[in-house]
Amino acid sequence: MENTHKSGDIIQCREYGYHILYKKRTRCIVQYETR
Repeated sequence: MENTHKSGDIIQCREYGYHILYKKRTRCIVQYETR
């Protein structure tokens, strides 16, 4: 059970980090388009 829980946390962490990167990228694109 502990192993599954840990691997699940890693996956969530990766997805969360990916979403932050994606948001930052879209933010930059939006700023660039408004300019």
